[in-house]
Amino acid sequence: MLFVADVLDDRVIAVGETKMFSIDLPSGSVGHVRDFSSTVGRVFSVTASQSEIWIHGSGGFVQVNPVTPALPPRVVMLDEEAREPQWFGDRVIATGNKEVLRFYEPNEDIGSAVLIEKVGDPLFPIVDSGLSVFFNLLSFTVDTDQRRIAAAFRLSNRIHVYDRNGALTRSVAGPVEVKLDFDIVPRNSDIGGHTFGINEETRFTYLDLDSDRELIVALFAGLNGSGPGMPRGPGSAFSGDELHVFRWDGTLVGTWRFPEMVIAVRLDEVRQRIYAVREFPFWSVIELDATPLYGWTP
Repeated sequence: MLFVADVLDDRVIAVGETKMFSIDLPSGSVGHVRDFSSTVGRVFSVTASQSEIWIHGSGGFVQVNPVTPALPPRVVMLDEEAREPQWFGDRVIATGNKEVLRFYEPNEDIGSAVLIEKVGDPLFPIVDSGLSVFFNLLSFTVDTDQRRIAAAFRLSNRIHVYDRNGALTRSVAGPVEVKLDFDIVPRNSDIGGHTFGINEETRFTYLDLDSDRELIVALFAGLNGSGPGMPRGPGSAFSGDELHVFRWDGTLVGTWRFPEMVIAVRLDEVRQRIYAVREFPFWSVIELDATPLYGWTP
């Protein structure tokens, strides 16, 4: 897996499963910056906020300064429910199994963060845990000023926008209507309950989100989860070639096509570029012109 963490001057900072890399934009050359295997473990997600990179892995939620990555990182431990955490003002937000967002208050004395609030229901609130973990798969993003949050489900065309206090301000339907279709599969007798099953009609929707002060960009798949070359199911590296772009008031700006399938996107509002991660034929970061999203060309 490869994550685009941040863009600094003429470098893209990327993070793999255990290592951080620096990609020089003019030349495309790649340099190894740091190995996180002893502190972070295997990396689950990466976010950037206010010139800081936050890496979530098996060893905790770790803050890294991309300018001086060799310095000892700051580690904040989160509970096992937290997924894809991000820094949001003086709090940490994450998604969970049974709610859209979880808000945490960091406690410097104990080196961990305490859950203070849970916001939003999954697609189906009344289901057992084996199903809710899949129904609530989503991506979310925080605007540049850290005042708003957008969250998009991976099994629905719905995008929710929340204010900084976690209040839902609008729910937006994406431009592609998607039918939610899946199988319910019994789990083994020792665990009990049920889990999510993929069939030929299952469609995955929003795979990744990013934003700035003006725009929300959402990577859309619309593919089913079975068959040769298709995504491998919930929790794996989905791929898509369609970008849906919204304003924070919910207005659809438009849809764009990538020239190839990608699994993640990052928007650089300063350069008006998009950096996307592709998985095939090999892991790499591609750079795309984003000026059409802003309605002007240089």
